[in-house]
Amino acid sequence: MKHKESVKKFVDEKKDELINISNDIYTNPELAFEEVYASQRLSGYLKDNGFKIEIPYKGLETSFNATYSHLNGDKEIVIMAEYDALPNGHSCGHNVIAASGIGAGIAAKQALIDLDIPGIIRVVGTPAEEKGGGKIILLDNGAFETSDAVLLLHPTTGV
Repeated sequence: MKHKESVKKFVDEKKDELINISNDIYTNPELAFEEVYASQRLSGYLKDNGFKIEIPYKGLETSFNATYSHLNGDKEIVIMAEYDALPNGHSCGHNVIAASGIGAGIAAKQALIDLDIPGIIRVVGTPAEEKGGGKIILLDNGAFETSDAVLLLHPTTGV
């Protein structure tokens, strides 16, 4: 339980930063395949939090791969982050998905450290979800071949 509380405390300490990133992406909407600002903002935050960054990634100019490896682990968890907007803005909440994804990534990294567990955490930026199928392109280009689990956090308005 103490480890759960440690990770919760870590996330609480990062909460304002993550909300600011979500709000920043919301106020700077970019359409599919044009998400230069969001991609740089998200990958820059992950780099500042100890992840190795590859951008562009798997043939998509606005995709990124952020990797953190602990104790030479071979089990790999991928968390996806969507960040494209619709013509009327972020009405589907991709700004929230993006901030949630990078937040989950840094929290999972902290859990590996706190629990001293070998493993790999990757956060993959998945552009062009509203028009263009960014995840499918990444899948077809081998982005998830080494993954043991791939996760996406998605908001909803109901139960």
